[in-house]
Amino acid sequence: VGCSKVEALLLTLEAASNNLELVLHLVPDTLRESISHPQFVQLCEEEFQKLDKEQRGELTSDDLLDVIVELSRSQKESISQVQCRKFAEMFDSDQDGLISVSEFTQMVQFVTVASWLESEEGKHMIQKASLAEQTFQDFIKMIEADKERLWSIIPFLPDGLVTHLTGSSFEQACYEQFDGLDVDKSGTLEPLELLPVIQLICQTEEHAMQMTEEKCRRFTNLFDTDGNGVIQRDEFIEFAQFLTVMNFLTNTEEGQSVNERAQQVVNQSLKTDALYEMLEQDPDLLAEVLPHLPKPLYWELTSLEFNKACMDGFQAQAGEHCDPSTTVPPGMLTNVVYQLMQGHPFSISEEHCNHFISRWDKDLRNAVTSAEFLLLARYIIVMGFLNYQLQNQDTLVADSMLGSEKMESLLVALKKGSEMVWEILPFLPEALVDELSSDTFEQTCINFFNHLDKDSNGILEPMELLPVVQELTQAHAFVLTEDHCKRFVDIFDIDRNGVIAKEEFVNFVRYMMIMSFMETPEGQQATIEAKVEESALAVDGLLKQLARDREAIFKVMGLLPEAVYSELVSQKFVKDFNDEFKRLDKDGSGALEPPELFPVIVRLAQSKPFAVTLEQCADFTQIFDLRGDGVIRADEFLDFGRFLFIIGYLHSEDGKAAANEAVKVLNDSRRIEDLLEGMERDHAAVQQVMPYLPQWLRNDLLSERFITECITIFEDLDKDKNGTLEPEELFPMVRNMADAHSMALDLDQCKRFASIFDDNGDGLIELDEFVTFSRFMIVMAFLHSQEGQLTLSIAMEPDAVAQMNGMGSSAGGVPPGTPQQMPMEMPMEPAEEPASPTSPAHLAVDCEFYKKKSDKLMEENENMRERLRALEEAVRALQGVVEEQDIKLRHAEVDLRASGFR
Repeated sequence: VGCSKVEALLLTLEAASNNLELVLHLVPDTLRESISHPQFVQLCEEEFQKLDKEQRGELTSDDLLDVIVELSRSQKESISQVQCRKFAEMFDSDQDGLISVSEFTQMVQFVTVASWLESEEGKHMIQKASLAEQTFQDFIKMIEADKERLWSIIPFLPDGLVTHLTGSSFEQACYEQFDGLDVDKSGTLEPLELLPVIQLICQTEEHAMQMTEEKCRRFTNLFDTDGNGVIQRDEFIEFAQFLTVMNFLTNTEEGQSVNERAQQVVNQSLKTDALYEMLEQDPDLLAEVLPHLPKPLYWELTSLEFNKACMDGFQAQAGEHCDPSTTVPPGMLTNVVYQLMQGHPFSISEEHCNHFISRWDKDLRNAVTSAEFLLLARYIIVMGFLNYQLQNQDTLVADSMLGSEKMESLLVALKKGSEMVWEILPFLPEALVDELSSDTFEQTCINFFNHLDKDSNGILEPMELLPVVQELTQAHAFVLTEDHCKRFVDIFDIDRNGVIAKEEFVNFVRYMMIMSFMETPEGQQATIEAKVEESALAVDGLLKQLARDREAIFKVMGLLPEAVYSELVSQKFVKDFNDEFKRLDKDGSGALEPPELFPVIVRLAQSKPFAVTLEQCADFTQIFDLRGDGVIRADEFLDFGRFLFIIGYLHSEDGKAAANEAVKVLNDSRRIEDLLEGMERDHAAVQQVMPYLPQWLRNDLLSERFITECITIFEDLDKDKNGTLEPEELFPMVRNMADAHSMALDLDQCKRFASIFDDNGDGLIELDEFVTFSRFMIVMAFLHSQEGQLTLSIAMEPDAVAQMNGMGSSAGGVPPGTPQQMPMEMPMEPAEEPASPTSPAHLAVDCEFYKKKSDKLMEENENMRERLRALEEAVRALQGVVEEQDIKLRHAEVDLRASGFR
């Protein structure tokens, strides 16, 4: 037992010695100060004198026996001389076999620290230091691994980053950093001079890891290309480039995407190597490998055309009268294999071909049947393809990047073109429009669709579109991925189901035809015309908005902050616009004629100069021509400038925050204008829809109840009880319809509203005109419903309605049972419903019409009932949860009372 205690002591001291460097910087300051204090050293010297009984000034291993007994708590006779010598050797720094006073003091200091290391605090510090040490080791391994894979990532780095890393500014910044670290100005960085950089990269706390010279040296070796133990300037630049790339890959979305792409290449390389080894060892696994090949190659090797080519090549060598049992030496068929490979980017040498044949012909028969040759041809081509990929990784990466760049360019062009094509449609030649809408064109598209639809399921999955994508990008099919095809599909997938249906494919081909046409001189001219039209519409829209805002601006003046007023009347503001006025006044007449306002309109509309006409310049002048003399004078131009400033301020973030009420008034005023314009337009157009309204709605609009409600509302609005509504009495109704601020509506807008329904032109709304207005609003609300949209579509397609009613005319047809005329100005008294046709043919159509309507309503009702049932279930579940919680609370209350809590 005593021996084991001594051995345990020696093991503890040895472990402490191993951990001492690791944790020395973690020793508490109080302990560090106590063992280095002069009083502690004096006590050690006194104890040394006691042990040095012969006064030699040195202690032998036997002299340390009492120390070992005290430390190990063992019996003196149980401790051997070997153990004493082993203990002494641990502290004999000069290896002279004796312990001096200084060595004895160091021994006591060490034993004191070792004792602390055995405490809970010491063990925790050892664990913390070990973890930090392991972190550093892992960090070094990570950098080594990153340096290895960096070469696979470099080809995928964006050009902007590469330009930055190789630019003079980056190099200069590295030199400045280098000089700052080079403390001794030796022109090189020694390991310890890299300490600040290492600590920064490791992101270690000051006391978390002891960064020794050895650790710095190991870190230095990672980037010491010359192997001279220091970092030169060029090596430091490479080190900085490495850190920048790693930071880009780790901390940016683009970098993570680059990292992912590079990893995909690495994974593909590993996969290719694994597939090659599989077939090298066992050619019978070909059927398992084929699905892992690029789709175009897989489709080719499993196609009927490939099968027939193999059979024809075999027959050419075996003779016309060969049968399934006829055999031919494989060497005679190599030319057939080479012919089958024509058009592929890879080739197979004669040496490799013979090797593949030998691997396939394991039984050394040197003879194949026609069926066996089909498998052999596939095997040789697949092995040749896999070998080509393994031997040409750099080329494949370049091809992949080029294919991706082409694909990105194509997707951007297609996206941009899909947005532009609608603008150019009105300018296409009639012959092209007729061709694209012809049955022949559609059938040609469908035939091509069926050719691409490999599985004949009536839709094109992304990979089935690969030939189309390849043709458009001019990239090899092997470098195009399924993700490329999915992104292509996304542009033309109207149904958003991830595939292309026949109708979508036809539209895609139409689109490509239009885009091809746009590349021709005639198409470019059409594009110019479309841009001119677009710019002209933009200018018209600007002028319309300016006119509306010019009328509305006085409504917000009282709501603007004082600072805005101060700016508008400041000398600088007035001077700037006076200077601009003089610059525009080319003839010095003191007034701006419409042509002189041309650059102002171009700048405001952000339009092309050729899109602005003299007529539009005149319209612009009219908006701000307060005197009405056809020109803009200096004070009117200043007024225009103030108007622009106010509008710009209200659209700015500061304006929205400081003058939100003014912004609301301006926006509401615009909404009122939109409402009035819509009513002016729809009031005339709604007459076309009236004959197609469902019977229930017509009955309601003609009912006595409806008219009574209109009379009630009319009397509420008629404040002076004169039997008519003046424009000012319409104010609350118009404001509520537009849901607008009270300051956004003015009397002129109320007058415009009244004029829409003022049939007799007296400027007032009488009762019958109010009823007409009310019917108009009910009809417009109905047309915005699902059933109303259906009614509107029928009204817009008279040919279909005429055919449904068995009528030969292409216009004027109405739904079955619908009166031929139902004007908005209906009589005040309810009218009798006109009789519907009663012939069997008309009745049959009536039944079909209302059956469809009934089915639609039943479906909508059933959906509503399902939603109601689901809501009821959710309510019941919620009630259950509430009741359960209530029970728990009551139990908790009982428990609290039982515990004496209140």
